[in-house]
Amino acid sequence: MNGLGAVEQRFLDEQRARADDVVTAARQEAYQLLKNAQADAAAMTASAAREGELSADADTNREWTAARRRARANVLTARREIYEDLVARCATSIRTDDRYAEAQRVISHESLKRLGPGAQVAIDEDTVTVTRKQRRIRWSLESAVSAALSQLGAELEAIYR
Repeated sequence: MNGLGAVEQRFLDEQRARADDVVTAARQEAYQLLKNAQADAAAMTASAAREGELSADADTNREWTAARRRARANVLTARREIYEDLVARCATSIRTDDRYAEAQRVISHESLKRLGPGAQVAIDEDTVTVTRKQRRIRWSLESAVSAALSQLGAELEAIYR
C-alpha cells in the first residue's frame, strides 16, 4: 500500500467510525423516541379511560336522576288520582244522604245572612252560590270534602301507604 492508499484507508476508517457513531446515535434517539411515544400513548390511554369513566358516571347519574324524577312523578300522579277518587266517593256518599238537602239550605241561609237583603241564591246538585252586587259566596260539595280531608293530613296519608 502506498502513501496515498494509506491516507485513503485512514480516511475511510474515520468515515466508517463517524457513520457508526451517527447510526448508534440515531438508534439511541429512535429508541428514546419510541420509549417516549409509548409512555405518551400509555398516559393518553389512561387519561382517556379516566375521562370515559367520568363521562359514563355522569351519564349514569343523569339517567338515575331522570328515573327518580319519573318515578316520583308517577307516585305523585297515583296519589293524586287516589285522592281525587276518595273526594269523589265521599261526595257521592254525602250527596245520597237524606240530610244533604238540609245542609245545602243551611249553607244558603247562612250565606244570605252574610250578604244581606237582596242577595240571590242558586243551588244545584253540588254547589250553593249566593251573590249580591259585587260580592259572592260559593260553596261546593267537592271543595268542602277536599278541605275536610286535608285537615286529616298525615292520618289520611297513612291510610293509603
